[in-house]
Amino acid sequence: MLLLTAGFAQWQSNPAINTAIGVAGGDQVVTKVATHPSGVTYYAWFSLEGGNYNVRLQKTDVYGNIQFGTTGLLVSNHTSDTWITDFDMKVDNDTCAVIAFQDIRTGNNDAFAYRVSPGGQMLWGNDGIRLSTSSNADYTPLVAITSEGNAVVVWEESGTVEKVRMQKISPGGSKLWGTSGITLQGSGTINYTFPRVMAAPGDEVFVFWFKKDAGLYAPKHLYAQKITASGTSAWAADAAIFASSGIPMIPSIAFTPDTEGGFYVAWYDDRNNDWNYSTFIQHVNSSGQPQFAANGIEAIVNNSNNHMYPSITLSPDGQNLYVFLVEMDADQELRGLYGQRMSSAGQRLWTNSGKSFIGLSTLDVGMITAQMADTNVVVVYAKDGGFGGDVAKAMKVDKNGSYLWPTTDGHVMVSSSGGAKDDLVVGQYNFGQFIAAWSDQRSDGGDIYAQNITTTGELGAQEYTLVLAPDTIVFEQNTTELYRYFAVNNPTLFPVTVDSMEMMNFVMPGCGWSVDTTLAFPVTIQPGDSLWLKVLLLLVTDDFPDGLASDIIDIYTSAGQYGEVIMIDSSFQWNSANHSSPENHVMIYPNPASNQVTIRYSGNPAVETILINDLSGRPVKQIPVPKNSGILQMTTDISSLVTGEYFVVIRMLNERPETKKLAVVR
Repeated sequence: MLLLTAGFAQWQSNPAINTAIGVAGGDQVVTKVATHPSGVTYYAWFSLEGGNYNVRLQKTDVYGNIQFGTTGLLVSNHTSDTWITDFDMKVDNDTCAVIAFQDIRTGNNDAFAYRVSPGGQMLWGNDGIRLSTSSNADYTPLVAITSEGNAVVVWEESGTVEKVRMQKISPGGSKLWGTSGITLQGSGTINYTFPRVMAAPGDEVFVFWFKKDAGLYAPKHLYAQKITASGTSAWAADAAIFASSGIPMIPSIAFTPDTEGGFYVAWYDDRNNDWNYSTFIQHVNSSGQPQFAANGIEAIVNNSNNHMYPSITLSPDGQNLYVFLVEMDADQELRGLYGQRMSSAGQRLWTNSGKSFIGLSTLDVGMITAQMADTNVVVVYAKDGGFGGDVAKAMKVDKNGSYLWPTTDGHVMVSSSGGAKDDLVVGQYNFGQFIAAWSDQRSDGGDIYAQNITTTGELGAQEYTLVLAPDTIVFEQNTTELYRYFAVNNPTLFPVTVDSMEMMNFVMPGCGWSVDTTLAFPVTIQPGDSLWLKVLLLLVTDDFPDGLASDIIDIYTSAGQYGEVIMIDSSFQWNSANHSSPENHVMIYPNPASNQVTIRYSGNPAVETILINDLSGRPVKQIPVPKNSGILQMTTDISSLVTGEYFVVIRMLNERPETKKLAVVR
């Protein structure tokens, strides 16, 4: 076995250094991060270049190796406004990044979505997909990925009244809810504002929004609805989460799914009109019914202080909801980090006052993210470091609120680089680590940096090693077997994804092999499991001067790049009597094709399989083949394939596959 990327891990163990994700001359701001279960992590941000806010993307593997260069991959340099709003990025089931943002390329603020492959290809075209053809302005598009791999984008449309617009896009780039999506809106002068979206079970989503009447200071009420796969409302009535007053002008909410198809949601308000904000929690079940008291349950009861900017996370058994937030004094001059554990019935389990993890002081605390790490909670946050600039820190606590990392105060330094830190975000827990990313002004107006934090509170790359068994395949002299098997074993404690591999090669003229698989990569190997692969010997017709021909199957995984060695004995001669290569004829028409293509084959022997592979060799479509005697004509639908070039591979028993190039255009 060859491990081709070992020894070049980029996660730093020194919090004063961290890993540079995107470094450039202009400001790099508004960081987003998304981690796939395979350990691959994407980062997106706005990059100020020549007075324009471009959108850039970066990708790291589980070791912290960056893929798209020091400045990241340019996603869009279309004209932006002189100001920016929030945007979003998620990673989908195929380890692709889905990014949604707004710009003014059409002369109007419009929302666009892009899908970027692990290799950096723009799968929805270089200009992405315009989400709506409305002439109204679109703001702040946000994304959720459904269990079926579709992307649902929600945004606010500004017109005579504010509306919530939604669009659903297939992985192939088809708009599934019409040319301009679906609309949620109130009657008369009612505005629907600040929408949010979260995946629901199946191919559905939850959408949240604030309802308010005309007028800057009209009360905002928080509602939610479940949207079905077809774009209709699943609940007869919208779920009323908060219907009082006191929501701030720019509201903040946090949400997390429960274990039974519903969700928890947190927000803060000043319903008592006493200039003190407090955080409240509501639980809504799968039928859209609130489970706690109307307008929610207060997380921490302390009428003299503010409790704002909550982050929530639910234990795997669904019995404990953890709330972490910023506590401030009445004048909002002193700040600290506090927490609460609530039962599924809404009881406060860390007393009414909650727990103090950082006491009130003049040093600011904020940008809190709480996530479960198995049955414990990891909290990442930013803190004013005094004259040395901002720092990022983390802590891990159990259900009693006790610290679990063996440091003096239970907190671990994530970044001590100095300079202001903004937009601190954290990816999902995978491979025993969290990935935090932020905009850092350590050297200029802002660059993007990231750092991993393991569940033991350590920084720096861990070891994740796959095992290939056997690590070398040999086709010996006089063998009668035209294939060999090998396994990619995952002995680690974490899922590992095989993203792609070399599918076919010719060692030299007259000698070739292929990996015989119809798998659609990426493929996830669970802990303790194996992926078995079959290598076919295609042909050997020439003697080699050194007796053996050798090659390597390159295997690209989330745990690094590996190589399976292939060795072919030159004495193994292809038996022309039993394994002849007749003049097979393959026709593909039309070519280029758009929605359908016809494949005609005339030859001998019969066809076993027909695959359409992308240029990396990854099968993207398998065409069912009926029984045949070597004469075959089939028409197949290719409307799901994105524009580009492909290989049509026709395989016959014990014969070298026939391969033809196919161009797909739209």
